Amino acid sequence: MEAVGLAASIIAITQLSSKLLSITYNYISNFQKAPRDIKNLASELHALVGVLDNLKDYLDANPSSPALQKLAGNGGPIEVFTEEMNALHRKFSAIDSSKLTAKLGWPLKDKDITQTLSSVERHKTVFIFAMNVDQL
Repeated sequence: MEAVGLAASIIAITQLSSKLLSITYNYISNFQKAPRDIKNLASELHALVGVLDNLKDYLDANPSSPALQKLAGNGGPIEVFTEEMNALHRKFSAIDSSKLTAKLGWPLKDKDITQTLSSVERHKTVFIFAMNVDQL
């Protein structure tokens, strides 16, 4: 994938992560006793958005970075993470207002939250590593 396509993918993941972060923050603000895992998810999504912004800036400065190009390969971290975030967004899109959220509750089970947290943390680490590997 060329740099322009990779940049577009990073921007798309950033926007999607920001939407998920907004939904998570709305839930937390509506429910003072939101579970700790949901607060952790919000924190990880917030950190992820920052990492993705840095990744985009790094790509702009280093468009031919071999490490970044590997992120974009077929079945690579960018593609896999995009699919995971889209699946998560579909779960959230069923609950599109705070009133509906109040009635139905959080759309993820504890197991789903744990898996999502793990995925976000893992991909965030991969993205950070990709920015640092060229520096070695």
